[in-house]
Amino acid sequence: MLALIYLENNDFDAVAEECAQAIHIETDLPEVLNLLEEAVFHLQKEHKCCEIGDMEKKTPEAVFCGKIEAIDVQLMGLKKTELILSFLKLLFVIIGIFFLFRVVLHFTPFSLYAFLFFFFVFVATAVIHEHYIKQRKFQTTLKIINQEETKAIQGTFLDYGDGGEFVDSDHAFTMDLNIFGNRSVFHFINRTTTSLGKKVLSDWLKIFPASSPFNKIRDRQDAVKELSEKIDFRQNLQAHGRTIHDSLEKLKSVRLLFKESQLVLGNKILILFIHVFPVLTLSAIVLVFFKFSWLIPVGFAFVQGAVNRVFRNKVNRLYKLTSQNFKVLSVYSKIIGEIESETFKNSTLIELQKHCFIKNRPASLYIKKLSSRLQFFESRSNKEIHILLNNIFFWDLHCVYRIEKWKNDVKLDINKWLDAVGQFEALSCLGNIGYNHPKWTMPDLSDSGFALNAVSVGHPLIPSSERVNNSIRLDGDTNIVIITGPNMAGKTTFLKTIGVNIVLALSGSPVCADLFQVSPLRVYTSMKVSDSLDKGLSLFYAELQRIKIVLQAILKGEPVFFLIDEMLKGTNELDRHSGAKALICQLIEQRAQGMVATHDLELTKLEKDYPKKIWNYFFDGYIEDDKLLFDYLLKRGVCTSSNALELMKKIGIKIQ
Repeated sequence: MLALIYLENNDFDAVAEECAQAIHIETDLPEVLNLLEEAVFHLQKEHKCCEIGDMEKKTPEAVFCGKIEAIDVQLMGLKKTELILSFLKLLFVIIGIFFLFRVVLHFTPFSLYAFLFFFFVFVATAVIHEHYIKQRKFQTTLKIINQEETKAIQGTFLDYGDGGEFVDSDHAFTMDLNIFGNRSVFHFINRTTTSLGKKVLSDWLKIFPASSPFNKIRDRQDAVKELSEKIDFRQNLQAHGRTIHDSLEKLKSVRLLFKESQLVLGNKILILFIHVFPVLTLSAIVLVFFKFSWLIPVGFAFVQGAVNRVFRNKVNRLYKLTSQNFKVLSVYSKIIGEIESETFKNSTLIELQKHCFIKNRPASLYIKKLSSRLQFFESRSNKEIHILLNNIFFWDLHCVYRIEKWKNDVKLDINKWLDAVGQFEALSCLGNIGYNHPKWTMPDLSDSGFALNAVSVGHPLIPSSERVNNSIRLDGDTNIVIITGPNMAGKTTFLKTIGVNIVLALSGSPVCADLFQVSPLRVYTSMKVSDSLDKGLSLFYAELQRIKIVLQAILKGEPVFFLIDEMLKGTNELDRHSGAKALICQLIEQRAQGMVATHDLELTKLEKDYPKKIWNYFFDGYIEDDKLLFDYLLKRGVCTSSNALELMKKIGIKIQ
């Protein structure tokens, strides 16, 4: 039958037509039904395959929405459990109060035991309830993270910090390329929650390749690829970290603990004294109830106060270093716990994970111990309780002793632990970018001479719905690209596009391109130069200073790639043209590579003087229905149109 042939070719319309013909000519009805049943089976099979394929090709946004739905289900279960536990706690309190009254009014052993039983049951229930409350808060945080990521994919900048503290107007490129600050590259990428993570990520975005060999960057790329798929791990790090507000200064004080000399641990007599004397003091207090003189415990307390006074200054210094840090360290222990429990394949990640263990024991346990010991030290914040504890138990000296014992066990490994947290957070940020933007590519790092090959490259900060991508290829023979075009046509944006993607590539991040090949480069820019009143610099002199930095770097033999927008714009047209022409010729002689955007069409004639050394490109605009429009496409050649006069007319300037 022809219908069977159509089935094999998945031509289900033809199957239906053949069945209709079969019914029309009064073919045996069971045969037709069997044929239809087989067709339905094929349709269901194909539909199922399509569903599986769709699941495998889920967009990041769909994954985030799926996780939000799953978390909502968990939250419903947690809230129900919390409600039950709250009811049980109330019930145990009522029963406990009942038996307490029985103990007070009509004492019986049964009433006492019943009260104690329900008291301990209440405490246990409260502990369990607290656990579920923490779980609910953690899941709620995860839900918020997924909701935020759906917004981030649409172009929203999230509130993880914009890196404004890293802004440096004198840096070689970060200011011009908008690497730090509001709505910057850092702001777009950043998902770090710790000060260490922010510091590491900022260093990667501003460091020069000479300090980051390509083999190290390639290892980082592999780590980023692996973390890109570990969405739960990345989000767990974020969820834990969002509960703290640490700073580099706080962590610096923790590190300074290891530079403090031992106060108690090395003094065996003092250790014996602070353990034995509180026992004598407590014994003297008990003896008062047996009609011994109250002067005895007062005397013991006076001695303890005198000893505490001797060590007060050193104890106060140690307290200042640790004050309020127990909360920060408690969260760090959870973050490190996530790192310890994850399974990795990449050698860089495995090596970082090894830093989170000491003597084959997890570092998270050690940090948790330090956090709890610092928390005991915080009793000093309550003066009345602290005076009582300190003059009976030598509380401060015991806290110092326990902290020093911890220091002796850990040595300086805490630096490795904290650095590992910073590295994992920064790598997770780059992995998150790769996951959220699956069409981006991991750049190819070339060691063989100068290379810059960008295919369909776009600016990461421009939403994909508005972004226009372009392609360009430079090799060892090409020195300088001169880009011309009217105002607002895209010259400056293209320079920034190339610069930002080079910075991302050399940080180990995916880039906004279909293909991106780059060699070791040091980016230098001169784009957003302005006069400086505080430094006493005019616009022209400020620009000369930027160009001087570029020339000095070239003379040092650095692999410079410069991006210059409207060079020497702070002077008159004649001097600007002469100076720009001389500068370009000098850069060619010194075999420097880079791009120049300019309105000076005379500079494009240098392509004839330096064939294959200079390439002219341009952006163009056009007027349609009295509207000025741009396609933002990079083209080979020189721009011959201008929109300056048209723009002047639109604001009311009468052009003759």
